[in-house]
Amino acid sequence: MFLNERQPSDELRTLRSLNSRSVLSKEDYHYYLNLEKGLEGELKLDKLLGEALAEVMILRDLTFEINNTIFQIDTLLIFQKCIYLLDVKNNQGDFYVEGEIWKSPTGNEMKNPLHQLSRCTSLFKHLLQRLGFTSNINASLVYVHPEFTLYQAPRRQDIVFPTQLNRFIGRLKQEPCNYRQDHHRLAKQLLSQRVLRHRHETDFDYEFNSLKKGIVCFDCGGFMSRYSLYQLVCDKCNKTDYNEICALKNINEFEFLFPNKKITLNNIYNWCGEVLSIDVIRNVLRKNYRLLSRGKASYYLEEKASDQK
Repeated sequence: MFLNERQPSDELRTLRSLNSRSVLSKEDYHYYLNLEKGLEGELKLDKLLGEALAEVMILRDLTFEINNTIFQIDTLLIFQKCIYLLDVKNNQGDFYVEGEIWKSPTGNEMKNPLHQLSRCTSLFKHLLQRLGFTSNINASLVYVHPEFTLYQAPRRQDIVFPTQLNRFIGRLKQEPCNYRQDHHRLAKQLLSQRVLRHRHETDFDYEFNSLKKGIVCFDCGGFMSRYSLYQLVCDKCNKTDYNEICALKNINEFEFLFPNKKITLNNIYNWCGEVLSIDVIRNVLRKNYRLLSRGKASYYLEEKASDQK
């Protein structure tokens, strides 16, 4: 059973929007594709684990800080006698190893993922000790892409290749999970210890005026246009959706990208490229936000944010 949702990182959310509304640099675009591919691999493993391990406590997408050091865990499975720490990889192509050196299909040296796994495992052990919990930890690199090959791979049990994935999950199904109260306590503590946004995330330079305005389709990143009185259609993937749903998603995008910019009727109308009428935008804001009347300077706040005022 999954105890938390897996969400795209703030970096990925930002790059998705910038990729739709601007032209990314070659470096940023490559980084964006890697983030998308990483999330795709994690979701693929989620599906396999969710189907096979319905009774197992599974935590996903965890970021912690201990001793001023940030570390991330893709997937954590809590069993009765041990904890599995999984670093999910979605690499594609022919990689190879020379001693301790890992190289990409282009021959470029890359970070040794086993070193990263060892570092993450060590930091997680310290975190468990700080929480007053001891357990055996089984850490593994899990490669999920069917077209991944690692030549001269070391013979290690902590690397799971695509052809071994079903057998690996089969072994997990044999692990007992008769939980005690302290297992549930640990899961709650781990979720409460998460760092939701950390200082090492990349900040990207962009401005409101430099980004393309319009209603973005969050399925494919294309832009939407009028389809009927109550619906819009994506010009790229042809998906249709209701005006108010599309408006709310794009208001949330505006709020995420510009946390210091006020949510005003005119700002949102401009952000949505004037595709929807002022009345539709106003109705969506009234239903989902609270209006702070300041005459011409009136703006909207989320309910939670306004409750704290």
